[in-house]
This record gives sequence, structure tokens and C-alpha cells, in this order.
Amino acid sequence: MELPSSTDGCVYFTRRSHPKGTIIAWAPREKCTSCKKSFMGKPVDKKGKIRIRSTEYTCKDCGNTAQKEQYESSLTANVIYDCPHCGKHGEISVPFKRKKAKIVDPEDGKTKSVEVLRFPCSFCKKDIDVTKKMK
Repeated sequence: MELPSSTDGCVYFTRRSHPKGTIIAWAPREKCTSCKKSFMGKPVDKKGKIRIRSTEYTCKDCGNTAQKEQYESSLTANVIYDCPHCGKHGEISVPFKRKKAKIVDPEDGKTKSVEVLRFPCSFCKKDIDVTKKMK
């Protein structure tokens, strides 16, 4: 598994650290399902700015569109990690599907429901969560 050279080719990229190591996760962009020439991406407005809050992905060559939930659920996330439980280094590819999970906020001690990318460790089989950035 090779790290992407740029985040431009990724729908999702994060680098997180924890006391026993790091977690690097990314989901590369997929080619258009109809023309198979260019990669799907967020639409661009007339001024050339990317509309980051858009709920759809478009192909710049053929104009094919896909809804955000449908497109992101078809992606594969690649993860290079150091397990926070056993400390071993591993790599895994999992479907890029976020799930709701309850975690304890370290600042105020209350439980919050957040979206996580969950995958099992290859060695100890315990779940590792990569949370969506909290505000």
C-alpha cells in the first residue's frame, strides 16, 4: 500500500496520532462510471472555485453526476496504522462507510454521538475508530 503523492487525488485524507503511534487513512477518488476517462469530483462554479458543500460529485468530461452518499459508499479507504491496543503496525483496505458511534469527550466527560470509520486490527482483532473531526 502506497501513500498518495498529493491529497488532490483523495476524497478523504487524515493523519491522526495517539500515544502508541499514528493512523493514516485516505480514500482515493474513483473514475467516472459512464465515461471512465476522468475522476469524479465536487462541482466547480463559474469563478473556478470548488463547491465543497455540494451534495453531489460530477465528472468534468461527460457531466455525469452522483449523489454524495452513493458515491462515497462505493469508495475504498486505505489505512496504515499502529494499533492503539497492541501497538503493532498494520495496513488494511476497508469500505469507506462511516458509522455512528458514541464516544466520551475528553474535555467535558460527556458522551457524544460522532461518525467514525471503524476497522479491525489485523493482529488483536479489536476495533479501531477514526473519528470525523469534531467542532
